[in-house]
Amino acid sequence: MRIFLIGVPIPVGGAGTEAFHSCLLWRKRGIEVTCLYFTQCPCDAPMIVPCDNNPFVSRLEAVGVDFVPCETGRLAEVPGLAGSLLVSFRTSHSIYNWPEFAALGCRMVYLPTMNFLSPPESHIFSDCPPTALVCESKFQESLIGRDMRTYGCGIQRVIHGAFDETEFPFRPRERGEAFVVGRLARVCRTKWSPHLWPILSDVRERGVDIRALCMGWDETLTRHCGEPPEWAECLLLGTIPAGEFIGRCHAMIAPNWGMPENWPRLGLECMAAGVPLVVDSIGGWLEQTGDAAWHCGSPKEFSDALEELAKDEGHRQSLIEAGRERLREIANPEVIGGQWEELFNLV
Repeated sequence: MRIFLIGVPIPVGGAGTEAFHSCLLWRKRGIEVTCLYFTQCPCDAPMIVPCDNNPFVSRLEAVGVDFVPCETGRLAEVPGLAGSLLVSFRTSHSIYNWPEFAALGCRMVYLPTMNFLSPPESHIFSDCPPTALVCESKFQESLIGRDMRTYGCGIQRVIHGAFDETEFPFRPRERGEAFVVGRLARVCRTKWSPHLWPILSDVRERGVDIRALCMGWDETLTRHCGEPPEWAECLLLGTIPAGEFIGRCHAMIAPNWGMPENWPRLGLECMAAGVPLVVDSIGGWLEQTGDAAWHCGSPKEFSDALEELAKDEGHRQSLIEAGRERLREIANPEVIGGQWEELFNLV
C-alpha cells in the first residue's frame, strides 16, 4: 500500500507533529509514504519545503519516506500520483488544488484538525468533497461532520492523533522552592486567555512562589494579556524544543479564549512527560484527558487547582500517574494503526 502525504511535517504546531508521528506509524506498519510538497500554489502562501533545519525531514527519510516536489497545473507529471490515495492535515495547498487532484482520480483523506471549516474549505468541498473525513475527537466530529456529509463526504471516522510517547520521555520535574507553571501555544489570541496573569498572580498572593514559563509569545499577546510580570519568562515560538520546554514545568496550564480545543497535542506530550494538566472544562480536553487532568471553568478554578498542586505533592504525583495511564488508553499505536489501515483499505 502506498499513500501520498500532502505537505512537509514541521516540528511546530499540532498538525505538523501529528503528521510526523502518523508517518512513523504508517511506516512501521509497512505502508509506503511519499511527502508531496508544492513549490508554488494558488493560495500564495510561503511554501514549506524540505530543509536542513527541519529535523523531521532526515528522520522520515531514514525510515524510507520520499519527498517529491509538485506544481499547480502540473500534478499529472508526478509519477504514480494519478488514482492514488492522498492524506492531508489541513494544508491550504491540498484545499486549493483538490479539484486538480480529483480530476486525476485521486482519493483524499482529509483531517481538518480544527473545530470548524474555513470559508475556502466550505467553498471548495461543497463542489468537490474529499473522499473521507478523519476527526481526532468526537467533539470535532459533532461540529463539522454534518456539514461534510451534506457536501457528499460519506466516509467519516474518528481516529485519535498518532503519538509516539518516546519523543517525550517520562521525567517529572522534582518539586523545588519555586513552582513553574507552563503555557505553550501558537501565537493566536484565542489560545491565550487575558486572565493568564491574574490567575497566576492570585496563586502567588496565596503564598505560592509561582514562576511562569510561556512559549509562543509575541507583542500581539502582550497587548492581549498584558505586560509579562517579572516572575514570568516569555519565549518566542520554537525558541527551544517542546520536550525541553515541558520538562522545565511542574504543571501546565491551558486556558483558551473563546475557542475550545479539538485533540490538543500538548495534552499528549504532557501526559507522556509527567507534567500534570490544568485545562479548560470544555471541548476536546474533556474527551482526551478524562479524569487525568484538572478541568476548570473559571479563573478562580484555575487558581484553586494550581494552589492545590503546588501545595500537595502527593496529589500532583497522582495526577501524573493518571496521565500516564490515560495516554496508554487513547494513544495505543496498535489501535490507531489498525484504524488507519482499515480506512485506507475502505477508501
